[in-house]
Amino acid sequence: KPLPLPWVQLENDLPAEFVLIEPAGRRNETPIRRTAALLWYRSITWKLKLAGERRGYYPLSPVKLTSGDFLGLYSRSRLDGNTTHLIVYPHIFPVDTRMIPSLHPMGEFQAARRLFRDPTHTIGVREYLQSDSLKFIHWKATARGWGLKVKLTAATTAYQVAIFLDVASFQTDGVLAEEEFELGISAAGSIAASLSGRGGPVGLYVNSRMVDTGLPAEIPPGAGRGRLTHLLEALAKVTASPGDALLDFVERQQKHLAAGTTLVFIAGRPAESLPLLLAGLSASGFKTLLITVGENEAPRLADPVRGWHIRRPEELGFPAESRP
Repeated sequence: KPLPLPWVQLENDLPAEFVLIEPAGRRNETPIRRTAALLWYRSITWKLKLAGERRGYYPLSPVKLTSGDFLGLYSRSRLDGNTTHLIVYPHIFPVDTRMIPSLHPMGEFQAARRLFRDPTHTIGVREYLQSDSLKFIHWKATARGWGLKVKLTAATTAYQVAIFLDVASFQTDGVLAEEEFELGISAAGSIAASLSGRGGPVGLYVNSRMVDTGLPAEIPPGAGRGRLTHLLEALAKVTASPGDALLDFVERQQKHLAAGTTLVFIAGRPAESLPLLLAGLSASGFKTLLITVGENEAPRLADPVRGWHIRRPEELGFPAESRP
């Protein structure tokens, strides 16, 4: 506006979990204050670099704006803007995706064993044998040379994964194993990031009361741009407050999942009924994997349910224990 401001001060409170990185030398500044004088038709911008030290969903209060006369005798203040939120994603670690079972023999990821052939992935040609099906004949290659030629097709496997995180399993008598809980959340985020990076459909289900809605996370498997961001934002909002029991939660979600979906369960101290639940899901046509987190002993699982026990983040990439 045409009148200058002899002084203006902006003040804002940061959540305790955030640290001011830049400008240097003001790391522990709380609240953040900035003061300047403005000539007519001028503006000023302050840039801050923050570091979020803990996963979470944090409210950021409106900025308090104060100005007045030259002597500071008469000043006025107002709150500018609305309450916004800062989101800190969980830590992401490398994952050995070979530990995640898949049911479908057709897809975009090459399998270690050539049990099935995918006609959409041709890797070469060879001479025709009497045991070959006519539908695999490579007619163009046959026309260019002598004798029938057949396609060499790759054996592949497609992932459609639904990740289930059991919040209640990280508590004993109401006491939360916080380090194991955060590792479980990071495991879910790391698996989602690894599979989403390959373009595979990934879903997320958490029986927690989310910090913003109080409802559980229910994201069906899907792929596409923005999918990973959606999953990591949901994990950032997960709280230690459990909702439905895992058995009821899974039964409600199961009818919405396509047969053949790979179900990855992440738990701290699994309920005694969980191995029986996994066996029932396997019998219903799902592939199942149980990832147990922490120092507790992993439960015994019946074939074909797989188990993977991790105590440290590094074991997501190089598992120390696995059950074939």
